[in-house]
Amino acid sequence: MSAEVIRNYAQAAFAIAGVFGILFGFVQYRRSVRTDESELIYKLFVSFYETDHHETVRQLIDQIGHSVSEEEAERILTGTGPGQPGEKEFVNYLNFFEFILGLIERKRLRRKDVDWIFDYYITTVFTTAFIRAYVFKYGFECLQREFERRENIRVRRRS
Repeated sequence: MSAEVIRNYAQAAFAIAGVFGILFGFVQYRRSVRTDESELIYKLFVSFYETDHHETVRQLIDQIGHSVSEEEAERILTGTGPGQPGEKEFVNYLNFFEFILGLIERKRLRRKDVDWIFDYYITTVFTTAFIRAYVFKYGFECLQREFERRENIRVRRRS
């Protein structure tokens, strides 16, 4: 075998090894990104469900239509009386979802992961008239775009 043939085989072997190296690197990168997304969604889960940050607002919203009327919930969430969460906690609650939807728009989270954990509460923002009005009145842009996205899906399904 001549030196030229050996060199050609060696170049082919290195090219194949390079392709496998690139593929392996890509797979490792995707796995790392997915791990980062999982860690982030877990932190968001803990922040929302296992800490007191949003508990008062979340519990009140859960009671709308059951033991609390929508009007009473609006008065409590936008009021400042004793024992009421008040507008600051309500805005923090909405900002939490604004942040999550912003992460989806920036492709830092997958929509299906967010929907899996938070869809009920995001949907409640849009199905509760005073919350939806508040979102549009005070410019929660990501929530507004999400409402429009969901509305477009609903309209297409009807067609």
